Amino acid sequence: MNHSFDLAFRQLSDVEKAYMAGLFDGEATFMITTNKAGKCSRGFIYSARIVIQMTNKQVLQYLHRLLRGTLQTLHSPSLKKMPVPHKKTMYRLTLCGNKTRLLLPQILPYLIVKKQHGRLLLEATELFYRYQNHVEVGYDGRIEKMRSELKKLNMKGNHLGLDQPQVKET
Repeated sequence: MNHSFDLAFRQLSDVEKAYMAGLFDGEATFMITTNKAGKCSRGFIYSARIVIQMTNKQVLQYLHRLLRGTLQTLHSPSLKKMPVPHKKTMYRLTLCGNKTRLLLPQILPYLIVKKQHGRLLLEATELFYRYQNHVEVGYDGRIEKMRSELKKLNMKGNHLGLDQPQVKET
């Protein structure tokens, strides 16, 4: 656990929170991933991630200065690391672990489209933090349920992350 990040993470201004929420609503993917961990009895640990990918490097550099995370350059939309002629360079900012746990409570009130995504990921990060990825009865089941729900919410065409009412044609 990175306690120095806890101390360094500052309260964002209302403008910063609203700006980030707008970007996250439009461009971010909220997810729970698994990472190999040989020291863990089940062989993996869960990780909360928020990933924003776009062609505007300046926006992601701004977020990176505020939030840190991992900023990557991807040379084509197919995510290959080699430049492709006539394709814009893509950039990806990934926020993991404690960064998501500390950021989400600040931007959650401002999220509109991905509010449910944010709630689920925040709940998962609190479980990760509380149990430090140690297995407790029912822990994996709760996390897998949240992971599955986030996958459904992230599917293309699931506008607003909500079930849309069906309109009957007359």
